[in-house]
Amino acid sequence: MTLRILPLALILACLAAPGASAAEPAAENRGELQNRIEQLEKQIRELKELREKQQQKDVRAHEIQEPCIATVGMREVCSCLAENLPMGVDFAAYVRMVSAPKEGADERVLEMVKAARERCVK
Repeated sequence: MTLRILPLALILACLAAPGASAAEPAAENRGELQNRIEQLEKQIRELKELREKQQQKDVRAHEIQEPCIATVGMREVCSCLAENLPMGVDFAAYVRMVSAPKEGADERVLEMVKAARERCVK
């Protein structure tokens, strides 16, 4: 009788083994899916940050270009200034810096402003 039970036990063990290994890939697939979901969520966050930075850059460019175009009338020069002026320097500050004497001005910012002017005004 034990001889009959032994083959049945072996058959049952073999049948149970594929079921156990089939569960493992399902768990691996879930892990891979979770990993992929996390990667996609990270990419979405990065894209949102990039969009916010681009929107801030667009607003800044508009804030520089509009008064510049109204004053100078040369869109190309104004676009160039908007791209090259350091942060915190709007068009009015630019005009004050390039027309004021050097004394009392922040040398580093003044040099950046003058470099932008050299690049843009030909």
